[in-house]
Amino acid sequence: MDLSMYISNDYYIVVVLLYALGVGVKKHKKIPNWCIPIILSVSGVAICCGMSYAAKETIDVSTVMQGILCGLTAVGTNQIIKQTVQNVSLNTSDNSDAQG
Repeated sequence: MDLSMYISNDYYIVVVLLYALGVGVKKHKKIPNWCIPIILSVSGVAICCGMSYAAKETIDVSTVMQGILCGLTAVGTNQIIKQTVQNVSLNTSDNSDAQG
């Protein structure tokens, strides 16, 4: 999927920042997992609105949508990485059991 169809080039860095924020939030055991996408989406909206206001002195609906998309993209990226690593480790352990 081409991310540039949905997220403006100016906001790619926000996805990276939100991914790092999500990793940090995940370490706090008091915050339930279902809250993380909400936290990242709200944070994404705040960061994107701040960036838009600093650059153009305007905030519009598309900026808010960009923030939500950045937050959800960070969550999706985390899940892709998590599932890939988990599947690779499961396949590796299955192969070692069969050989040993």
